[in-house]
Amino acid sequence: MSVIAPSSGPRPEKRGRNLHLAVALDRKSSAASSVPKRVLIADDHGIMREALRSLLEERADEFECVGEAEDGAIATIMAKELHPDIVIMDIAMPNQNGIAATREIKVELPDTKVIVLHANRACVLQARQAGASAYLLKDSAFAELTVTLNAARDGEMCLSPAISEAGAIKTESEKAAQEAIFQSGRLTKREF
Repeated sequence: MSVIAPSSGPRPEKRGRNLHLAVALDRKSSAASSVPKRVLIADDHGIMREALRSLLEERADEFECVGEAEDGAIATIMAKELHPDIVIMDIAMPNQNGIAATREIKVELPDTKVIVLHANRACVLQARQAGASAYLLKDSAFAELTVTLNAARDGEMCLSPAISEAGAIKTESEKAAQEAIFQSGRLTKREF
């Protein structure tokens, strides 16, 4: 799993190392593919879709916006019709939320990478369980989204630095160890 690096942040002492990681990830993934990856944008806010489309247009040699959906149900239909390589998915949308849409898209199109872009870090585990390849907070910089798009394109799992640094998600081995302890009856779920 990769952790994307913030382009700026409240902790300047870590900025140099994190910026180096972002540059390294960006170099690695930009050399990986010469054909632009097809991207579907799903967000119920028009201004957000427009901003994301604008970012993709700036990187037209790497990414092509093939469609925009204003809710999860439309995103699911469009994904099935357009077969995008990557879907940028909001969670809180009308008609069908982004978690359900991600799950449905991954069942139909298992090779499609889904990047969840949301304001709430509480949904990280749900997004991963639904099949999301990345989880990025909406207050992230465009540079972080670019690194995330490149990592998703290369098949890597990414998390916003704010999520990974806060420990909002556990590794698979930690979850397995906790489940084993719970199954043994030594601790209740509440005691975790």
